[in-house]
Amino acid sequence: MFSFQNPSLIADQLLERTIPVDNLKLVYCLVANVERYQEFVPGWIDAKRSALEFDGEKICHTTEQTVGLPGVLFARRTFSTHTTLEPYSKITVLAEDKSFRFTWTFEKTNSSNGETGQTGCTIVRCKSELATNNPLVRLLQTTHLETTVLAFEREALRRIRTEDPSSCTHLTASLQ
Repeated sequence: MFSFQNPSLIADQLLERTIPVDNLKLVYCLVANVERYQEFVPGWIDAKRSALEFDGEKICHTTEQTVGLPGVLFARRTFSTHTTLEPYSKITVLAEDKSFRFTWTFEKTNSSNGETGQTGCTIVRCKSELATNNPLVRLLQTTHLETTVLAFEREALRRIRTEDPSSCTHLTASLQ
């Protein structure tokens, strides 16, 4: 498991969204499968994950990621993260340079959903912590986080509607 200590991190934002999909495992795996983000998350250009390491009930890996504006070379950032997966309840993503931490949690609710006809939803919470007080960075982070969570929701709904509820098969197999 990865250790993270940075007293300068600021609890920047807590985003909570109820996703109208009762398949919590699907939503969890969409968030956990960073290698496929570029298929449906705006601004994600690439991600390469190291081999999974097991630590009791937790699964850990390091990922090299590139985000930015596609086609604009100078508007890209490549960075490394350490991720700890606690299936199917929590994902913690820590920047290797300790500049940010994201903590994702997942919860199933029995609220009915008229949009999909399903009898439950998945509540997704993401706490983002940044090592900056820069208002522009915080604004960009808020916008980026909202866009990312909406992308997960759209992809989960697409998979439910197309009867393709399979998610990250390499990860799902590892979690069994």
